[in-house]
Order: sequence, then structure tokens, then C-alpha cells
Amino acid sequence: MREDIIVGINSIKQALEANRPAISLLIDSSAKLHARIIEIINIAKPLKIPVKKVALQKLNELADGANHQGIILITAAFEYADLDEILKKTEHENENLFAVICDEIEDPYNLGAIIRSAAGAGAHCVIIPARKSAGLSAACAKAASGALEIVPVCKVVNIAETIEKLKSRGVWAYGADSGGTSIYQTDFRGRGVALVIGSEGAGLRRLVKEKCDMLVSIPMKSEIESLNASVAAGIIMFEIAKAKE
Repeated sequence: MREDIIVGINSIKQALEANRPAISLLIDSSAKLHARIIEIINIAKPLKIPVKKVALQKLNELADGANHQGIILITAAFEYADLDEILKKTEHENENLFAVICDEIEDPYNLGAIIRSAAGAGAHCVIIPARKSAGLSAACAKAASGALEIVPVCKVVNIAETIEKLKSRGVWAYGADSGGTSIYQTDFRGRGVALVIGSEGAGLRRLVKEKCDMLVSIPMKSEIESLNASVAAGIIMFEIAKAKE
């Protein structure tokens, strides 16, 4: 799905309020305008964003299956952040880095949900690989529900090398794995943290797992083997956030 559109009322409103550069706002020409869409139009007009009425079919084509709710914002393509700049900023502000690394998360809705949890938990960034990963598509942006305006996303060539880079700066890499130590018995305090989340089906790749300083898991009270990647990521992130308070 294209990375230059945002779909859905809440996502568009948050993008406009965050001054995201936009090219045009597309409205379903066959639908009656209701209060929430009128509110978005009123935000867009002072920003000199053209508001255009288009056929519902056009919106459906652009959304590529995502629930657009009769409105689409055409933007400049999402920009990925520079990891080195984030590292410089955290060092300058004397903060321990909190990064979330997604190792080949291919479902855009899972990636968006992880980014949303990362924003809520106070992570400095989310890191994704350049290949075999969902990108910042419209579906991802909708699932993130405005979080793309809060937490930067970095795209890197090699996840294993990136983990080594972070470790060289004193960051500990914790890989989420069902065979790991319970997160409730893990001390996340006192250092930078990189939480590494594996793909939906295969989990962490072997080399990535080997690069982690420690593997951590969520204790399960039933025979369910594992949780959805974004759910597991959220639970662990907020455990890390609690340790950093």
C-alpha cells in the first residue's frame, strides 16, 4: 500500500494537528458530510490544503482495502528517521535509549500497533529492516492512530549489525522469545534498552537472537503458546516503561 496516504478520521485529524505536510484532502462526493469530517475540513482550510470531492471508487482504490471512512489525506511520503541522530539526541540529553526493534514484522497492522504502543510507552524510536518488513503504509498509519507523528521510525539495512551498534553504546538488547526469562523477573533498570520483536510466524531469526544480550518472555497461565506479536510487544514495552519510572 502507498506510503503517501493517510486514511480514517482520527488518523487524519491527528496528522493535520501535528502539521504533517499534506498535498490534498479527498472526500467522498456521494456521502453527506457529518460533523467529524466537517471538523477536519475546517482544520485543513487554514493550512491551505485543497479539499476535493471524489468518487467513492477512487477512495477505495487508494485505500486498498483499508477502512477510509470516506476521507483520505494525500501527504508527502512518510519520512524515516536517522538512527544516528536519535542516538546523538539521547546522549546529549543524558537519557537511556529505549528502542523497539521489529525483526521482519510483515503485517502493516501489527507494525502500526507496535508503533502506537511504543509511543504510549515512551520509546525513543522504532527500528525496522529495509527488506522483508511492512513499511509506513496507509494501513500501518491507521493502526498507529497518530503515533507516527510522535515516535520516529528508522529503517536500517541489517538488524543484527544495528543491535551490535546499540550494544557498543551500552544498550542492552532483550529479545522476545517464549523460551526466555520471565519479564517479571527481569531488571530493565539503569541502562539503555532495545526490545527486539520477531516476525509473526517464525519469531526472532537465529542470528538476531544470538545478538541479543538476554531473551525474555511473558508467562502464560494457559496452554496458549504465544501472543500476537503486537500484543506481546505492548506488554513488554510497558513493563520496561514501568522499570524506567
